[in-house]
Amino acid sequence: MDDTTKSEVETRPAENGARNILNDLRSKFAPDVVALLLLIILALPLIGKGLPLSPIDEHVHLDYALKAGQLQLPADNELLSQQTMRIMACTRMDSPAYVSPCDLEEFLPEVFPDYGYNTASEAHPTYYLATGLVARAFRIFTPVDDLLFSVRLANWLWTAGAGALLFAFLRRRSCPIPVAGSLAALLVLNPVVLASGTHISPDSMLPLAGLILYALARRHTARPRDLGAIGASTAILVTIDGAMGLALVMVGAVVAAQLATNVAVLRSTHPAKQRESLLSPILRLAVLGFGALAGPILIDKLRLWYSGSLGTRLTALPRDEWFPRPPFSLDMVLGGFWGSFPPVVGGYLVAPLRGIQYAFLAELIGVLVIGGVGAYLFTSRSAAEQAEAAIVMVVGVMSFPILTVLLWSRGGSFWTLSPRFALAPLAIYALLTGIAARNRASQILITLLAIATATVYLSGVLSFQAA
Repeated sequence: MDDTTKSEVETRPAENGARNILNDLRSKFAPDVVALLLLIILALPLIGKGLPLSPIDEHVHLDYALKAGQLQLPADNELLSQQTMRIMACTRMDSPAYVSPCDLEEFLPEVFPDYGYNTASEAHPTYYLATGLVARAFRIFTPVDDLLFSVRLANWLWTAGAGALLFAFLRRRSCPIPVAGSLAALLVLNPVVLASGTHISPDSMLPLAGLILYALARRHTARPRDLGAIGASTAILVTIDGAMGLALVMVGAVVAAQLATNVAVLRSTHPAKQRESLLSPILRLAVLGFGALAGPILIDKLRLWYSGSLGTRLTALPRDEWFPRPPFSLDMVLGGFWGSFPPVVGGYLVAPLRGIQYAFLAELIGVLVIGGVGAYLFTSRSAAEQAEAAIVMVVGVMSFPILTVLLWSRGGSFWTLSPRFALAPLAIYALLTGIAARNRASQILITLLAIATATVYLSGVLSFQAA
């Protein structure tokens, strides 16, 4: 055998090994990547309509994201940029709020809502940096050059990512691909998520963040590397938005239930084995709590070091008097408590989908999710799974009371909650629904509902003509 032939023989196993790795990666992740791309494409017709800014606060989130994309964080008493005011003037707002004519060379902040102050400037920069930098990358590396479109598309990526991650988790639990894809579509197309995903707001990140936190915290491990990942992820995720507190409460309760279940099951076993089984949930609870406490403090210190400011607004606005903090009462805590589980109806809806058909389908999605979590509760084979499902159900139903207590304890302005504040655990509900859908009838029902929802959504968006 000459040297050339010998070299070819020696390199062939390496080439085959590399090819096998690529094939394994393709077979393992290709469906998930396809699902992500389809979910992204699904929103393009709606984002491309250039709909008016949402009536309350999309403009301040847009302003923050555009600045963060340039690595500029809002200063104290931050005003809207000329860029943002121009977008507001030319795109308009989905409300009668007055803004300037579009064709001015320079805009005066005082004629804009809240006298042109950015009322989101005190928020943690986590969501805004991620969204602003992704939007800027779109404008640099793709043909996209429209500021509003680029930020709305980046905002939708987090929502589509939640659907794709849900799809991946369900596939790995042996859920049929059509059913997993249908649940992913129902997650992103229900009215509350769709409005949050296509109008710039940290709410778009909540389902993805909640699902990531849930998946990390359920890992039955006490290895330092995994615990470090849980702690670091918790520290980052809780700074996306205050509404992440609901997912944190749910995940913490699930881990506590694992601990309680292990105590009950292992009471009569060998002490060494009992110690090993109890160590993991105890450590996970500890790092969850540490991450939740340390994350906001660390982010604030990093922001202050980087920008010299926390975005504090010292100028009083009329809105500050609109939401006074009431005295604590059970009536305040328990008011409106039935409207939060699951959070797929209510609140602001996008203009093309305000018809009765979409509202009816949204109600069906809610019934499906409630039934799915209930089915998981009553068909689970282990006490740990049953306890987990019961916690998810109870925390879900009690979403508004829990969020109300968290909001009240924070002090400051106190406003009426809407379903979008309860979005953080929504992908968890969908995950349990998919795991519980084991029979053919339930799988067909999920698929048909997803097809109907997607059809009504696309027909409504494609036929919509902006005024």
